[in-house]
Amino acid sequence: MNTKNNKRKRESQEKIMSALYQLVNTKSLDSITVTDLCKTAGVNRSTFYSSYEDIYDLYRKSQECLEQEAMDHCCQIRDGWIYVIDFEKLFTLLAENPDVYQNYMKFITLDNMKPFRVDPELSQNYFKDPLFHYHLEFFRAGITRIVKLWLGNGCKESPKEMLQVIQNEYKDRELPENIRLLYNEME
Repeated sequence: MNTKNNKRKRESQEKIMSALYQLVNTKSLDSITVTDLCKTAGVNRSTFYSSYEDIYDLYRKSQECLEQEAMDHCCQIRDGWIYVIDFEKLFTLLAENPDVYQNYMKFITLDNMKPFRVDPELSQNYFKDPLFHYHLEFFRAGITRIVKLWLGNGCKESPKEMLQVIQNEYKDRELPENIRLLYNEME
């Protein structure tokens, strides 16, 4: 496919994802039809079906795009392992796109988040805690709720203030400026 057609397809996909975010503000995902979506996006049904199987496939792919954007924006990766999450950068990204990420977070629960595989040796060396996996689950739940609350309140606090909230919770651990999580995505 030539560059012009690739660009047109990407633009159509962006319109479709944008329409999805608009529609989930007023409807449940279950009640959104392909017809509604195409009308809102200003594209044909054939354009939709050339990229997506159905609304759920679109939603899954839109989540993957948002997750990748966040990873690219605020994570440092070494040897395939994410080893630093810069939460100030994360909150900045969320503040720049609050409606998109608030819609994303509507459907996020701890049960449907990507599972993490903890590297026990690295975790033990850093946290000196044989029960680190419990700490990780507690941390994930806390971060998820903080992000949902902050987005729901209109991002009133600055990203720097939100980083301070997280750092205050971990002040006794003597963590560096960025809280380090040692995990790799499950395949």
